[in-house]
Amino acid sequence: VKKRAAIQMHMATTLVIATGLCIQFMKTIRRKNMDVHRWVGRATLLASLLSYPHFVSLLDGFDQQTAKYVEAPILLGIPYFGVQGYRAVRAKNIAEHRSNMIMFGACFYFFGVARLVMMAMNVVHSGPWAKYTGLGDWRDWSGGDVDQFFGISIALSFPITFGVAAYNAYILPGKSKPKT
Repeated sequence: VKKRAAIQMHMATTLVIATGLCIQFMKTIRRKNMDVHRWVGRATLLASLLSYPHFVSLLDGFDQQTAKYVEAPILLGIPYFGVQGYRAVRAKNIAEHRSNMIMFGACFYFFGVARLVMMAMNVVHSGPWAKYTGLGDWRDWSGGDVDQFFGISIALSFPITFGVAAYNAYILPGKSKPKT
């Protein structure tokens, strides 16, 4: 009951943060209503920082070791990128603010990407090709195989999420500059 309540609280706060991030990344909001962008950004950052101790306690109580190793740097990225992004915008460095906020968003979107990777891995482990995978057909899995499946999914999600985020935050802006 206590663990279920903690997970429900986690889901509620993460829903608020993810909704705020979705609004933040809408060009229309940023271009046409900067006040909404500013206030939603502040609220999203505040919600994430207030929820941070809860996120840390959830990870600390997690049994899956691969997930702990993969998610620990993500937890460190939440306050780092959030605070750096806020500082950058206060200093009117919009490019740095943008980069930090993309990486901040990736810290939260990672968990959604992980679920999508798990769904894809379910498909791979349930079709006729399942016999060619390392874990085989999911119907034959033991508890240890389920843990491996979860760990592999989490580990694959990290380079996907942060690769795309780093590209959008640091590489793409340099490519889009007009040549003079």
